[in-house]
Amino acid sequence: MHGRWLHPTLLLLAGALLGLTPGVAWLWLLGWVALVPLWWGTFGRKRVFRRGMLWGAAYHGVALSWIVHLHPLTWLGIPWALSLVIAITIWLLVTLWGAVLVGSWAWATSRVTQPIRRLFAGVALWCTLETLASFTPLWWTTLALTQSPGNPTFLHLGQLSGSVTPTAWLMLVNGVLALAVIYPRNIMLPLALGLFFLGQSLGWFFQVTAVRERVLAYLPVGIIQPNIPNPQRFTPLGRTEMEQRLRSGYEALARQGAEVIITPEGALGQEFTANHALTSSIQQWHVPLVLGAYGRRDGQLTNSLFFLDGTGDVVSRYDKVKIVPLGEFIPLERWLGNWVRRISALPESQVAGGMPQSVRTPSNPVIAGICYDSAFAPIFHAQAQAGGEWIITAANNDPYPPRMMRQHQAQDVLRAIETDRWLVRATNTGISGVISPRGHIMWQAEPYQYLTHLARIYRRTTQTLYVRYGDWLTPGLMGMFILVFGIQKYGNCRRSM
Repeated sequence: MHGRWLHPTLLLLAGALLGLTPGVAWLWLLGWVALVPLWWGTFGRKRVFRRGMLWGAAYHGVALSWIVHLHPLTWLGIPWALSLVIAITIWLLVTLWGAVLVGSWAWATSRVTQPIRRLFAGVALWCTLETLASFTPLWWTTLALTQSPGNPTFLHLGQLSGSVTPTAWLMLVNGVLALAVIYPRNIMLPLALGLFFLGQSLGWFFQVTAVRERVLAYLPVGIIQPNIPNPQRFTPLGRTEMEQRLRSGYEALARQGAEVIITPEGALGQEFTANHALTSSIQQWHVPLVLGAYGRRDGQLTNSLFFLDGTGDVVSRYDKVKIVPLGEFIPLERWLGNWVRRISALPESQVAGGMPQSVRTPSNPVIAGICYDSAFAPIFHAQAQAGGEWIITAANNDPYPPRMMRQHQAQDVLRAIETDRWLVRATNTGISGVISPRGHIMWQAEPYQYLTHLARIYRRTTQTLYVRYGDWLTPGLMGMFILVFGIQKYGNCRRSM
């Protein structure tokens, strides 16, 4: 009965449509149906891995297609044609990684033959694989991202156990819909609709019962978006222009009453020194600054945020935890170092910061993340649990297009909701913004423009279940998968006897 639904074109179309959703507010409804063909693909014993690969390649390939915008790398001295080959190769590799994950899920899920058991095993295994993938250097496209920023009410389920909670709910509803088509004369369709509305209702409950801000915790925060693209940023002229924009932006925000000012990732464009470009401005205006620059840990280069007080002294520091393969560090450097180093503007590999890190402005503890960190919830959970009162994310985002910028902002929406914190993001080329604990984008900058903005946020010390206990759902789901798979094997053994 279900064979007619498994044409490769349908799998590719469904995965590609879902790949369009991350960061695009009005497409979030696709997340509730686009996984149905993938579920159908598990109802069989032949070519299951290939079916999962097809859907996974389409989803991850479309969602991550902005990687190709690494091209052209001619400003690094790489020929145009070779630059295109490098960009496409990197995109194909990360697409293949995502496709293999989905193919593995489909194959393992199909081993459970009883439909209801397969449904629960599939949900558990998907969430387990997402969690395991997030421990690797390559992760971005969690299913929860398909609901961000368009469905913030539902995303409040993330306050239970992080982004794995909305991911599990999406998988469950799509799985029930798949069963409703294959077995039309049962209660599966009403059940799927009921689960959809139940998820929205639970999210609404967490949203409306959240603790409100107190006026005494009000904090004006300044944001600088310098807009100096990479080909200029690492030249003497570009560094001079960056310093001028940082200085003028800092002074303008200080005059407006900012109590702390944030700059993007790598804003200084060089290693931090005590006598940096903004020293004189800080000593004149005495407004604390969060400065993006490179630093050293045990002699190795780091991508860091330096938290400076009103005199310019460093009171705290955050080192980027998730550094980007090839761009910031070189895997297998002994063999690939000389070749791969050509695609980075930095003279050496960076070293990752550790976890947990505790950072603070002169007046209060905060939560920090740099660029790629935004995709990894445990970095923010650890800092929220330690008392961080609001979130700072800093990024460069050049040379990527606005589509990538919206996806990056969508990651930050997840982090703001999960931790119940205000989030302020400062980027180089866009899009800087302000996100409330409800997941609402209160302000966002236009990309590719130099601008400053004074944000009005609130410090918070509330603790969601996720902040308090972390991701407790994944171990539970993993145990469920092992249990269901064990029951399946036991039943097979009994029948063979």
